[in-house]
Amino acid sequence: MALQDFPARDDIRAFLPLQFVNIRSDHEVYLREVPKPWPSPAVLEELVEKSEGLFIYVSTLVKYVGQGDGLPSEKLEAVRRINPGIDPLYKQVLSAALRTPNSQRVIGTVMLLCRSLKISALAQLLQLTPTTLRHALRGCHSILIIPDEDDEDIQRYHASLQDFMVDHPPFS
Repeated sequence: MALQDFPARDDIRAFLPLQFVNIRSDHEVYLREVPKPWPSPAVLEELVEKSEGLFIYVSTLVKYVGQGDGLPSEKLEAVRRINPGIDPLYKQVLSAALRTPNSQRVIGTVMLLCRSLKISALAQLLQLTPTTLRHALRGCHSILIIPDEDDEDIQRYHASLQDFMVDHPPFS
């Protein structure tokens, strides 16, 4: 079966509302003033189209909107303003994440490493404490797996992130 022939949009259409129910539940206090349903069926359909049938897009979008700093409703609106596809979404996530002290150095190092490193090893390499390193990665939970334990590796959710970083470095 050819991947482009797989009707992923129908699965994404079913997946997104369930994920936004969880976000609404987790952030109810921040979404009290947001009109219901949130997001509207039209916005959900817009997100399905923006995904271009890629589950990595909707997975990253849901994590970005539902985790980290910022109001979920504002983060969703920011995503709606960008072009379709995973690269613009990565750019949106990274532009928000790069506001944290040390973030450029830490994120750049994580992306350029040939293999993942433990938090403790990366902190030592960059001459930071594990706490400072985690703070630098605070806005990256939608694109990186950041473990709670210092002796576990930081990992990318998807290989396309490293390709994006090499092709479009956000640091220049």
